[in-house]
Amino acid sequence: MYNFLLKALLFSAIILLILDGTKRVHDLTSDTVKSYSYIIDSASDTELLVMGSSHAYWGVNPAFFSMKTLNLAYNNRPFHQDLEILEKYIDKLPHLKAVILPADYFTLYFNGSENYNNLNSVHFRLKNTSFFDYYRHIKWCKFDCSKYPDEIELQGYALHKDSLSVLSYEEKVEQGAKRVFDWNNEWLDNQSYSATIHANINRLDAILPRLKERDIQVLFVKYPVSKFVESGYIDSISDGGLFQYASDRNLTVVNCSEYNFIEAEFNDIDHLNSLGAEKLSRILDSILMPKTTY
Repeated sequence: MYNFLLKALLFSAIILLILDGTKRVHDLTSDTVKSYSYIIDSASDTELLVMGSSHAYWGVNPAFFSMKTLNLAYNNRPFHQDLEILEKYIDKLPHLKAVILPADYFTLYFNGSENYNNLNSVHFRLKNTSFFDYYRHIKWCKFDCSKYPDEIELQGYALHKDSLSVLSYEEKVEQGAKRVFDWNNEWLDNQSYSATIHANINRLDAILPRLKERDIQVLFVKYPVSKFVESGYIDSISDGGLFQYASDRNLTVVNCSEYNFIEAEFNDIDHLNSLGAEKLSRILDSILMPKTTY
């Protein structure tokens, strides 16, 4: 009798675990904000697709574009996954006219973290996923699948309203120095630097002909950062990077350092707030419109 009850309890526990896991998998794959379903749900009318990391995620507001815009950028996403997502879903966007790609100081060499890369792979079905992958996703995702529920209304834009201008000069210097140190020492893998850049260039070479074949415009954007960090970064762009790459292929690059973004338009040391996002979005829209009117 004891063995029967033990087996019955064990069987019930397994069934409950499977049911709970199935529900979680459904929630994470069907209702996530930044996932394959987010693209599919917007596919019929998306004309402009914004890719990138947090600079684009916080800094590009679809409300200020003339085209129907979907901001697909996300925190800590490496460039190679931007390109993988674009490659996988471009044919599902029949009305796509333009794509905004990042050209930041870290774009070519940043490889991302294993955990975040796994999350993106599950969210966007970039690989064949097992039941174990979904459970690992649940473990690491936590807030990522529902952090900004308002994004559905904002077409993927993460609204932020803080202002860098409220900090003291000393605080800004300190935050800038820490951000530069973290990027140059914690995020930059010197052993894979050249290999990562080379791999990303190869991915670009593979996807650009598909975009050109459909007359889809490509706009590279180097996003604005405050003066407290800009001069301290190791700049992958200046070393034969994306600026030169775009120039060689007659592609447009917007260097936001050339525009006057003031401290009140930054949310923190290197991300725009809602005021800065509106300004940048209007600038990008004015550049894109003459190129996409046909």
